[in-house]
Amino acid sequence: MKCLIYPCSNEIRHLIELINNCDNELNIVKGVCPKIVRNQISDDFPCDVVTDFHKASEEIECIIICDTIYRGNMYSDIVNKICISIENDKKVICCSEINDIDLDRIYRLKESEKRFAYFGGCYKNYSKDAFIYEKQECIVIGIGKLFSKLDAKKEFCHLIRKFSDEGYKTIGVSLDKNSVLYGGFVIPDNVFKDNISSDLCVIYLNKFINDIQQKCCPDIILIEFPDGMMKFSDSIGDGYGIKPFLLSQAVNVDYFILDIPTGFIDPKRIENVSKEISVRYGFDVDAIIINNSMIDYYLSIQYDEIEMFSSTPEAVEDYKQQCMQEYSDCIYVYQDSADEVDVIVSSCIEALSDNVEEL
Repeated sequence: MKCLIYPCSNEIRHLIELINNCDNELNIVKGVCPKIVRNQISDDFPCDVVTDFHKASEEIECIIICDTIYRGNMYSDIVNKICISIENDKKVICCSEINDIDLDRIYRLKESEKRFAYFGGCYKNYSKDAFIYEKQECIVIGIGKLFSKLDAKKEFCHLIRKFSDEGYKTIGVSLDKNSVLYGGFVIPDNVFKDNISSDLCVIYLNKFINDIQQKCCPDIILIEFPDGMMKFSDSIGDGYGIKPFLLSQAVNVDYFILDIPTGFIDPKRIENVSKEISVRYGFDVDAIIINNSMIDYYLSIQYDEIEMFSSTPEAVEDYKQQCMQEYSDCIYVYQDSADEVDVIVSSCIEALSDNVEEL
């Protein structure tokens, strides 16, 4: 089924590549973005990128509304495009959150129950009954970020593709609502927000992951941990690692990948940080992905939140070499090198080959 995705930006490139390589009916052939950002889209984008939504929609069967950080500024436009698409007999898959009033407006449209699939809501379908805590039987690979401002979605999607290409049934689990588009599962974020005990939160998350295991029978579950794994400072807590800790108590991580900013950790302290992660969360750091972002300390202090800027490939490579010299008990890869990220897959298979009959 030919699909159009909106709003299109460089940040969803990895998402499109993963969807188009999955064994499903979705084939994204067009991306639509506002005219003002068209020149920012890379030339080798995995689909045709245009700015005329209505013209592009005439050539496809399905409209995909993806969740994006720009949703707030585009909300009214998104709702209008959903309504117009349904009225024009197009299927619509929406991963962006829509308020109840506008959802009611959409569901009142003729044939909307057949044409509109909504995945952008809060997940409130968990029960507060007592559950039995059970260890996962399949391999669980975790990927976490030192700080929440780091974007690990690119590596997350790439690893799902690579493990799948190697013949392993791999299911992705994260807070990203777009993950349903490639057969992944969305962690119900409200379980962290609702007024429930930490014990119940852990037991529910354990059941959530185990239900996925029972339903899909995967070889591997790849979990993207929410928020940052560590606080930035006493005044900038960045979640203080609470969500990752609760999730870490719910799953048995066999292999863990940590995404860090370039230059933030003194190479001589990499081992200490790795040990701190191990003590706090109960699993070792097996691989480190060096992100092409650097911390802007001045702006972070000024605005009381983590601010970043892009580094150069040369700076990343130099930092990687320094880290490798100081601590060699894990592998290091550069975020923007697909070949290097692929090394994680072979490393993981080698590391876990003794734990399973065939991985």
